[in-house]
Amino acid sequence: MDVALKYKVNLPAKISDILNSDFWILNQIPAAIAAYSTEPMRFATNAFIFLKRGECVVDINLRRYELKGPTYICIRANSYFHIRSVSEDLDAGVVVVSQDFTDRISIYFRERRSATALTNIVIPLDVRMGAEFTRLYNTLQTLYNNKENPDRLQAILHYIISFFFANSQRLRRTPRMESLPSASRRIADDFLSLVQTHFITEHNLSYYAEKLSVTPKHLSRTVKEVTGFSASQWIDRYLLLEAKVMLKSSTLTVSQIGDALHFATASAFGKFFRKATGMTPKQFRKSPDDNLHD
Repeated sequence: MDVALKYKVNLPAKISDILNSDFWILNQIPAAIAAYSTEPMRFATNAFIFLKRGECVVDINLRRYELKGPTYICIRANSYFHIRSVSEDLDAGVVVVSQDFTDRISIYFRERRSATALTNIVIPLDVRMGAEFTRLYNTLQTLYNNKENPDRLQAILHYIISFFFANSQRLRRTPRMESLPSASRRIADDFLSLVQTHFITEHNLSYYAEKLSVTPKHLSRTVKEVTGFSASQWIDRYLLLEAKVMLKSSTLTVSQIGDALHFATASAFGKFFRKATGMTPKQFRKSPDDNLHD
Protein backbone atom coordinates (compact mmCIF):
# COMPACT_ATOMS: atom_id res chain seq x y z
CA MET A 1 0.00 0.00 0.00
CA ASP A 2 1.36 3.44 -0.93
CA VAL A 3 1.86 5.92 1.88
CA ALA A 4 1.06 9.56 1.14
CA LEU A 5 3.80 12.10 1.86
CA LYS A 6 2.53 15.35 3.32
CA TYR A 7 5.66 17.47 3.49
CA LYS A 8 5.58 20.97 2.01
CA VAL A 9 8.39 20.27 -0.43
CA ASN A 10 8.66 18.97 -3.96
CA LEU A 11 8.12 15.25 -3.22
CA PRO A 12 6.13 12.78 -5.32
CA ALA A 13 2.67 12.00 -3.99
CA LYS A 14 3.53 8.34 -3.50
CA ILE A 15 6.62 6.57 -2.25
CA SER A 16 6.32 4.14 -5.17
CA ASP A 17 7.01 7.01 -7.58
CA ILE A 18 10.48 7.23 -6.01
CA LEU A 19 11.15 3.52 -5.68
CA ASN A 20 10.11 2.80 -9.27
CA SER A 21 12.49 5.42 -10.69
CA ASP A 22 16.04 4.78 -11.84
CA PHE A 23 17.06 8.13 -10.36
CA TRP A 24 15.42 10.62 -8.00
CA ILE A 25 16.87 13.60 -6.16
CA LEU A 26 15.74 16.07 -3.53
CA ASN A 27 18.48 18.61 -2.93
CA GLN A 28 16.95 20.37 0.06
CA ILE A 29 15.94 18.45 3.16
CA PRO A 30 15.62 20.85 6.12
CA ALA A 31 15.67 19.85 9.76
CA ALA A 32 11.85 19.94 9.94
CA ILE A 33 11.58 17.00 7.55
CA ALA A 34 14.51 15.03 8.96
CA ALA A 35 13.23 15.44 12.52
CA TYR A 36 9.79 14.18 11.45
CA SER A 37 11.28 10.84 10.39
CA THR A 38 11.69 9.49 13.92
CA GLU A 39 10.95 5.82 13.26
CA PRO A 40 13.49 3.27 12.01
CA MET A 41 13.16 2.67 8.27
CA ARG A 42 14.51 0.07 5.90
CA PHE A 43 15.65 1.43 2.55
CA ALA A 44 14.18 -0.55 -0.34
CA THR A 45 16.78 0.80 -2.75
CA ASN A 46 20.17 2.58 -2.75
CA ALA A 47 20.40 6.12 -1.41
CA PHE A 48 23.24 8.63 -1.25
CA ILE A 49 22.85 11.42 1.31
CA PHE A 50 24.90 14.61 1.36
CA LEU A 51 24.78 16.31 4.76
CA LYS A 52 25.61 19.90 3.77
CA ARG A 53 25.53 21.54 7.17
CA GLY A 54 24.32 20.93 10.68
CA GLU A 55 24.66 17.88 12.87
CA CYS A 56 22.73 14.67 13.37
CA VAL A 57 22.92 11.34 15.15
CA VAL A 58 21.84 8.35 13.06
CA ASP A 59 21.92 4.56 13.27
CA ILE A 60 22.90 2.74 10.07
CA ASN A 61 22.41 -1.00 10.29
CA LEU A 62 22.33 -0.69 14.09
CA ARG A 63 25.66 1.18 14.23
CA ARG A 64 25.53 4.71 15.63
CA TYR A 65 27.15 7.67 13.88
CA GLU A 66 27.47 11.25 15.14
CA LEU A 67 27.70 13.29 11.95
CA LYS A 68 28.56 16.88 11.15
CA GLY A 69 28.29 18.49 7.74
CA PRO A 70 29.72 18.29 5.22
CA THR A 71 29.50 14.49 5.16
CA TYR A 72 28.64 11.96 2.45
CA ILE A 73 26.55 8.92 3.47
CA CYS A 74 25.91 5.80 1.40
CA ILE A 75 22.86 3.73 2.32
CA ARG A 76 22.66 0.37 0.58
CA ALA A 77 19.38 -1.31 -0.36
CA ASN A 78 17.78 -3.21 2.55
CA SER A 79 19.79 -1.21 5.08
CA TYR A 80 18.21 0.06 8.28
CA PHE A 81 18.38 3.82 8.85
CA HIS A 82 17.23 5.53 12.03
CA ILE A 83 17.46 9.28 12.67
CA ARG A 84 18.04 9.84 16.38
CA SER A 85 18.44 13.62 16.47
CA VAL A 86 19.11 16.59 14.19
CA SER A 87 20.25 20.15 14.73
CA GLU A 88 18.00 23.06 13.76
CA ASP A 89 20.40 24.24 11.07
CA LEU A 90 20.56 20.87 9.29
CA ASP A 91 20.39 20.87 5.51
CA ALA A 92 20.89 17.79 3.33
CA GLY A 93 20.32 16.39 -0.14
CA VAL A 94 19.40 12.84 -1.03
CA VAL A 95 19.76 10.84 -4.23
CA VAL A 96 17.80 7.60 -4.63
CA VAL A 97 18.86 5.23 -7.41
CA SER A 98 17.80 1.80 -8.60
CA GLN A 99 20.16 -1.17 -8.39
CA ASP A 100 20.41 -1.19 -12.17
CA PHE A 101 21.50 2.45 -12.21
CA THR A 102 23.99 1.79 -9.39
CA ASP A 103 25.45 -1.15 -11.33
CA ARG A 104 25.86 1.04 -14.42
CA ILE A 105 27.91 3.49 -12.34
CA SER A 106 29.90 0.86 -10.46
CA ILE A 107 31.08 -0.92 -13.60
CA TYR A 108 33.34 2.06 -14.34
CA PHE A 109 35.05 1.78 -10.96
CA ARG A 110 35.82 -1.89 -10.69
CA GLU A 111 39.29 -2.41 -9.24
CA ARG A 112 39.81 1.35 -9.10
CA ARG A 113 40.45 3.23 -5.89
CA SER A 114 38.17 6.05 -7.05
CA ALA A 115 35.29 3.81 -6.02
CA THR A 116 35.84 4.90 -2.40
CA ALA A 117 32.86 7.24 -2.28
CA LEU A 118 30.58 4.63 -3.80
CA THR A 119 31.42 1.85 -1.35
CA ASN A 120 32.12 3.34 2.09
CA ILE A 121 29.20 4.13 4.36
CA VAL A 122 30.23 7.48 5.86
CA ILE A 123 32.85 9.91 4.53
CA PRO A 124 33.40 13.23 6.36
CA LEU A 125 34.36 15.91 3.83
CA ASP A 126 36.68 18.87 4.17
CA VAL A 127 35.50 22.34 3.13
CA ARG A 128 36.82 21.99 -0.41
CA MET A 129 35.22 18.60 -1.03
CA GLY A 130 32.03 19.86 0.60
CA ALA A 131 31.92 22.60 -2.02
CA GLU A 132 32.49 20.02 -4.77
CA PHE A 133 29.62 17.86 -3.51
CA THR A 134 27.40 20.95 -3.30
CA ARG A 135 28.06 21.58 -6.99
CA LEU A 136 27.45 17.90 -7.74
CA TYR A 137 24.02 17.86 -6.11
CA ASN A 138 23.04 21.24 -7.58
CA THR A 139 23.94 20.05 -11.07
CA LEU A 140 22.17 16.72 -10.61
CA GLN A 141 19.02 18.56 -9.51
CA THR A 142 19.20 20.78 -12.60
CA LEU A 143 19.70 17.82 -14.92
CA TYR A 144 16.89 15.89 -13.22
CA ASN A 145 14.47 18.83 -13.50
CA ASN A 146 15.00 19.09 -17.27
CA LYS A 147 12.33 16.53 -18.10
CA GLU A 148 12.14 17.68 -21.72
CA ASN A 149 15.57 16.17 -22.35
CA PRO A 150 15.09 12.54 -23.47
CA ASP A 151 18.72 11.81 -22.57
CA ARG A 152 18.68 13.26 -19.06
CA LEU A 153 19.39 9.91 -17.36
CA GLN A 154 22.44 9.41 -19.57
CA ALA A 155 23.55 12.95 -18.74
CA ILE A 156 23.12 12.26 -15.02
CA LEU A 157 24.95 8.93 -15.26
CA HIS A 158 27.98 10.35 -17.04
CA TYR A 159 28.12 13.46 -14.85
CA ILE A 160 28.31 11.27 -11.72
CA ILE A 161 31.03 9.11 -13.28
CA SER A 162 33.09 12.13 -14.36
CA PHE A 163 32.69 13.73 -10.93
CA PHE A 164 34.16 10.76 -9.06
CA PHE A 165 36.98 10.31 -11.56
CA ALA A 166 37.81 14.03 -11.36
CA ASN A 167 37.86 13.97 -7.55
CA SER A 168 39.27 10.50 -6.95
CA GLN A 169 42.66 11.69 -5.73
CA ARG A 170 41.19 14.05 -3.13
CA LEU A 171 38.65 11.46 -2.02
CA ARG A 172 41.44 8.94 -1.44
CA ARG A 173 43.06 11.42 0.94
CA THR A 174 39.80 12.08 2.80
CA PRO A 175 39.75 10.46 6.26
CA ARG A 176 36.89 7.99 6.56
CA MET A 177 34.87 6.85 9.53
CA GLU A 178 35.23 3.31 8.21
CA SER A 179 38.98 2.65 8.48
CA LEU A 180 40.82 0.19 6.29
CA PRO A 181 39.85 -3.24 7.61
CA SER A 182 42.11 -5.56 9.57
CA ALA A 183 41.60 -9.30 9.27
CA SER A 184 39.26 -9.19 12.28
CA ARG A 185 37.39 -6.22 10.87
CA ARG A 186 36.92 -7.99 7.53
CA ILE A 187 35.42 -11.01 9.29
CA ALA A 188 33.08 -8.80 11.29
CA ASP A 189 32.06 -6.78 8.22
CA ASP A 190 31.46 -9.92 6.16
CA PHE A 191 29.43 -11.39 9.02
CA LEU A 192 27.25 -8.28 9.34
CA SER A 193 26.70 -8.24 5.59
CA LEU A 194 25.53 -11.85 5.72
CA VAL A 195 23.30 -11.18 8.70
CA GLN A 196 21.72 -8.21 6.97
CA THR A 197 20.81 -10.49 4.06
CA HIS A 198 19.88 -13.72 5.84
CA PHE A 199 18.81 -12.92 9.42
CA ILE A 200 15.12 -13.55 8.71
CA THR A 201 15.67 -17.15 7.62
CA GLU A 202 18.94 -18.02 9.39
CA HIS A 203 18.96 -17.56 13.17
CA ASN A 204 21.77 -19.96 14.03
CA LEU A 205 25.37 -18.81 14.39
CA SER A 206 26.69 -22.02 12.77
CA TYR A 207 25.24 -20.96 9.38
CA TYR A 208 27.32 -17.77 9.31
CA ALA A 209 30.44 -19.45 10.66
CA GLU A 210 30.26 -22.04 7.88
CA LYS A 211 29.82 -19.34 5.24
CA LEU A 212 32.89 -17.52 6.55
CA SER A 213 34.96 -20.71 7.02
CA VAL A 214 35.58 -20.07 10.73
CA THR A 215 34.40 -21.77 13.90
CA PRO A 216 31.34 -20.35 15.68
CA LYS A 217 33.49 -19.63 18.75
CA HIS A 218 36.08 -17.69 16.70
CA LEU A 219 33.36 -15.78 14.86
CA SER A 220 31.56 -14.75 18.04
CA ARG A 221 34.79 -13.68 19.75
CA THR A 222 35.98 -11.69 16.73
CA VAL A 223 32.67 -9.91 16.19
CA LYS A 224 32.53 -9.06 19.91
CA GLU A 225 36.05 -7.59 19.82
CA VAL A 226 35.30 -5.42 16.78
CA THR A 227 31.73 -4.30 17.45
CA GLY A 228 31.09 -4.72 21.18
CA PHE A 229 28.29 -7.23 20.53
CA SER A 230 28.58 -10.97 20.05
CA ALA A 231 27.56 -12.55 16.75
CA SER A 232 24.40 -14.01 18.30
CA GLN A 233 23.48 -10.63 19.72
CA TRP A 234 23.70 -9.08 16.24
CA ILE A 235 21.34 -11.70 14.83
CA ASP A 236 18.90 -11.04 17.67
CA ARG A 237 19.17 -7.25 17.25
CA TYR A 238 18.24 -7.47 13.57
CA LEU A 239 15.36 -9.84 14.33
CA LEU A 240 14.09 -7.57 17.09
CA LEU A 241 14.22 -4.43 14.96
CA GLU A 242 12.42 -6.14 12.08
CA ALA A 243 9.79 -7.46 14.49
CA LYS A 244 9.25 -3.98 15.92
CA VAL A 245 8.90 -2.42 12.47
CA MET A 246 6.44 -5.13 11.38
CA LEU A 247 4.36 -4.82 14.56
CA LYS A 248 4.07 -1.06 14.15
CA SER A 249 3.73 -0.75 10.38
CA SER A 250 1.81 -3.83 9.23
CA THR A 251 -1.61 -5.38 9.88
CA LEU A 252 -0.19 -8.89 10.18
CA THR A 253 -1.12 -10.82 13.28
CA VAL A 254 1.53 -11.65 15.87
CA SER A 255 1.44 -15.25 14.71
CA GLN A 256 1.91 -14.21 11.06
CA ILE A 257 4.86 -12.01 12.00
CA GLY A 258 6.44 -14.90 13.90
CA ASP A 259 6.00 -17.09 10.81
CA ALA A 260 7.45 -14.38 8.55
CA LEU A 261 10.53 -14.19 10.80
CA HIS A 262 10.88 -17.99 10.74
CA PHE A 263 10.26 -18.68 14.40
CA ALA A 264 9.19 -22.29 14.99
CA THR A 265 6.03 -21.26 16.83
CA ALA A 266 4.15 -18.14 17.84
CA SER A 267 5.08 -19.00 21.42
CA ALA A 268 8.79 -19.01 20.54
CA PHE A 269 8.46 -15.60 18.90
CA GLY A 270 6.57 -14.22 21.89
CA LYS A 271 9.19 -15.55 24.31
CA PHE A 272 12.04 -14.03 22.24
CA PHE A 273 10.28 -10.67 22.03
CA ARG A 274 9.35 -10.49 25.71
CA LYS A 275 12.87 -11.41 26.82
CA ALA A 276 14.28 -8.59 24.68
CA THR A 277 11.74 -5.87 25.47
CA GLY A 278 9.91 -6.81 28.65
CA MET A 279 6.63 -6.67 26.70
CA THR A 280 4.58 -9.13 24.69
CA PRO A 281 4.28 -8.37 20.96
CA LYS A 282 0.64 -7.31 21.49
CA GLN A 283 1.60 -4.94 24.30
CA PHE A 284 4.34 -3.44 22.13
CA ARG A 285 1.94 -2.94 19.21
CA LYS A 286 -0.38 -0.89 21.45
CA SER A 287 2.45 1.09 23.07
CA PRO A 288 3.62 4.60 22.02
CA ASP A 289 5.86 4.69 18.96
CA ASP A 290 8.74 5.91 21.12
CA ASN A 291 9.37 2.26 21.99
CA LEU A 292 10.69 1.78 18.48
CA HIS A 293 13.74 3.74 19.51
CA ASP A 294 14.85 1.38 22.26
